[in-house]
Amino acid sequence: MTSYEVGQRIEIAKSVSLDASAFMSFYQRLETGINPPIEFVPPSAAGPAHLLSTILYTNSRYGQAEGVELSAIWTASKRWKWMGGYSWLRIHSHAYPGEIDQQQAYAEVYSPEHQFQARSYFDVSRTIQLDAAVYYYGGIIGHSLAGVPPTPSHLRGDLGLGWRPNAKLEFSGGVQNAFDPNHLEFGSPRVLAGAEVPRNVYASIKLSF
Repeated sequence: MTSYEVGQRIEIAKSVSLDASAFMSFYQRLETGINPPIEFVPPSAAGPAHLLSTILYTNSRYGQAEGVELSAIWTASKRWKWMGGYSWLRIHSHAYPGEIDQQQAYAEVYSPEHQFQARSYFDVSRTIQLDAAVYYYGGIIGHSLAGVPPTPSHLRGDLGLGWRPNAKLEFSGGVQNAFDPNHLEFGSPRVLAGAEVPRNVYASIKLSF
């Protein structure tokens, strides 16, 4: 892989800062696979007659990835801070000329093209903190030949509350995935039905000594 990256950080004011970066990466000899013809294996002492289907892994592809990341921090007050970010990613690959590539590479279908997040950190008082976050994930198109089902875009919301009565003791709790009881984030070729992430409610006690 050969990668080129560039970035810039700008402080607009004491309370606002911006970050921007972009990259472009070039990949050679990516792994892929070919399917030789199915063979008929006659019966023998080792077992009955059967068909043998194999996959031969090779390094027959090359690819390119480019992306942009933007983020910002806004300190609204001594007690309230906002953070946000956006990322764009595109991946594509091709077979080398003359190479046999039946299976292809499916990196293009594994990652969302657009992602966004916004987080809020608010000190209700000297001992109580309220945190909230919203995340957006673009859809994944999937690929039927790779066994990767499509994943729709989704919005995730988290909310947390913490209470620190003293420097050594902290109580916290909250909810993750507040908007949906469950949602699909990624479809695996090994689990074709996909595994959904459920809503999560948590509580914790932290004691330092």
